[in-house]
Amino acid sequence: MVQTTGLRCLGMAVGLIAMSITASACNIPVFRYALERWAPDDCQVLVIHDSPISEDQRQWIDRLTGPIGDDQSKCNVDVQTVDITQSQPAELVAIGRKAATGDAALPLVVVRTKLSRGRWTQQIAGSLNEQLCEQLVASPIRTELRRRLMAGDSVVWLMIPGTNETLNRESRERLERSLESLPEQLELPDGVGLPGSELYSDLPLLLRFSVLEMGDDGVADPYLEKLLIGFQQEAFDEGQPLFIPVFGRGRALEVLPGEMVQEHLIENISRFLCSACSCLVKERNPGFDLMIAAQWENDLFGGIENSPPDRSREEGKNRPPVLLEIPSGR
Repeated sequence: MVQTTGLRCLGMAVGLIAMSITASACNIPVFRYALERWAPDDCQVLVIHDSPISEDQRQWIDRLTGPIGDDQSKCNVDVQTVDITQSQPAELVAIGRKAATGDAALPLVVVRTKLSRGRWTQQIAGSLNEQLCEQLVASPIRTELRRRLMAGDSVVWLMIPGTNETLNRESRERLERSLESLPEQLELPDGVGLPGSELYSDLPLLLRFSVLEMGDDGVADPYLEKLLIGFQQEAFDEGQPLFIPVFGRGRALEVLPGEMVQEHLIENISRFLCSACSCLVKERNPGFDLMIAAQWENDLFGGIENSPPDRSREEGKNRPPVLLEIPSGR
């Protein structure tokens, strides 16, 4: 896939739908393959400090990696404390010292999200406190996103409304009209269930799409909003809404300003995500994983002992590429 670099504005690219696969061709749709066999990348949470962490602060930090809710879900998160008075680890200390030059008081929380090709984007979440830690791991919008993906939605389009109500309405209506017709236009790949294309979960395999608007319930998600808006800050400042197609275990394909969400692009993105998974290596596919509390193996397979092998980094043979215009991805 052609990838963007940094947080520059989205460009259109020619995507290679068929890249590397295993010796046996895989006919599972991209969205379902990602749900069953791609473990989400950990988001890195750095707690930047220059003095000892107190007992209360330690408990807040432990909350980030502990069980959440009645189902004892856990976030895909890697938490590290970084003492900027020390010299190691050098890379994280450098990040911490740079973040500490702002106005927020230490200890400071920095969230880093892995993009493709080993790149990262980062944001300062704020000064360490109990409420901040709760908001990072417990989010109604991310819970609903997980619920829809686990209920069989092929793609959930997150929407962050802009300040221009007319653009919000027109963009959402345009998206919903296109999504409504897609199940009649698209077809699931032939051969699902054959050797090399087995499904491991009892979840129905459907062509179903939905729109999930952030803020509809009146509850903000500062982490998610700051992360996603950062990819398209200029467009958002102009009042445009942003749309993010999410699939698999909470993998965001790209962040799109409302003006780009046109019928042709919506169809191409959907066709890509619903076509046979021709690139089994997650790192070579566009997108980035959101921080979501879940028990994916338990909910999908009844336990990790029943789950298929993690194929996030498996290499395979090449198949001739099929060209389709899709967003460059992250």
